[in-house]
Amino acid sequence: MDIFILILYISHLTFSAAATSNNIALPGCSSKCGNLTVAFPFGIVSDSRSCSLNPYFDITCNTSFNPPKAFLRSNLFSTSGIGKFNPLEVVSISDEHVRIKNIVASKCYNQTGGLIQDHKSGLVVAESYFMLSQLNNLITVGCDEFTLMSEVSSSKKTQGQVEDTSRSDSRRIERNNEFNPHAHYNTITQGIGCCKMNLPTNLRTYLASVNTLNNHRDVWAFDKCGYTFVGEQSAFLFQGASDLKDPNFVSRTVETVPVVLDWVIGSRSCNDYKSSSDYHCHENSVCVDIKNGNGGYRCSCKKGYEGNPYVSPGCHDIDECSDPKTNPCDGACTNLPGSYKCSCPRGYKQDRRNTSIYYCQKNSVCLDLGGENGGLRCSCKNGYEGNPYLSPGCHGSVCRGSVTCSGERDSFRESGDRGSGGLMSKV
Repeated sequence: MDIFILILYISHLTFSAAATSNNIALPGCSSKCGNLTVAFPFGIVSDSRSCSLNPYFDITCNTSFNPPKAFLRSNLFSTSGIGKFNPLEVVSISDEHVRIKNIVASKCYNQTGGLIQDHKSGLVVAESYFMLSQLNNLITVGCDEFTLMSEVSSSKKTQGQVEDTSRSDSRRIERNNEFNPHAHYNTITQGIGCCKMNLPTNLRTYLASVNTLNNHRDVWAFDKCGYTFVGEQSAFLFQGASDLKDPNFVSRTVETVPVVLDWVIGSRSCNDYKSSSDYHCHENSVCVDIKNGNGGYRCSCKKGYEGNPYVSPGCHDIDECSDPKTNPCDGACTNLPGSYKCSCPRGYKQDRRNTSIYYCQKNSVCLDLGGENGGLRCSCKNGYEGNPYLSPGCHGSVCRGSVTCSGERDSFRESGDRGSGGLMSKV
């Protein structure tokens, strides 16, 4: 089996100056490439200025496609075999991850077991601020397969250098067998048509190939190919026999199951950078140390703030009170820096369990129920009746017969059952 060594050399360049607004991109820089939003520290390559924090975060927008497509820098790439290198197409960029288009390894056979197609799957993001995320799995699909996966190593610092060699840390997924092509599978299962395994941590390169023990001769009627790929585990759902028979399985997987890359800034801790020009967390943000890989950090807006923490002046306050649909208060809402305050208008009070706001209407009083759970309750005043919770409140006189009108507690016992239960506020 061929194993490829793909070696990169990436020079370090200075980062761009920070912007003076809350834009997601630097002033004068585009933030859109087709359907992709590109936020600083990433930046779309421009002839007029540098739009990223440094070249590691460059995004090339290829407008020859419709819509345009975005790619990571050219010396981060995938491979499907010797001399077959492909740029990494970016699907999405988030606060922690970059998702890229997938690369699927495959082998297909004819009815007599002859190999008619052979593609490998490899990825290189070495010597960069990226690594393969633990959100990915190594996934193999087929009924006569096992997968070999090797981490690509480097012995020469030459861009694009390829060597045929093997590694002692190859990882193997055991053979898929005992598959029932008539059964329906709605989850990834181990060893029945599809199996998966977690990736090793801190992985920046890999090469995977799918292999067979019997060249599909026993399963060819319903399974002519085997596949293996690294991809986001939650994005792939094994569909059983329909996946094995689908001639578009590879293209569908490339489009729907991304590879997830973690990204960081630098290679040291927040404290190491805070007194240097390489610290890029602006106002109202916090610096988060990344423990895995080679270290580094990311910036995050403080609670109650939003925006791009990498662009000056930093994150801005969220006005929780501005949108009636998301206003967290039942009463009046007052926005505060990084927070908000709920207050009750005249005649209201928030209940002791901080759940809702209630109102005692006209001619009623609020009674403290005491006890272990506490709580308050509305009652019509002495000499009144009705529902103390509904406007216009209590009315008339109930001082007749044996009813005593000398105390509010007696009045409550007479009229309280006519109202609704609940926790009320004193007025």
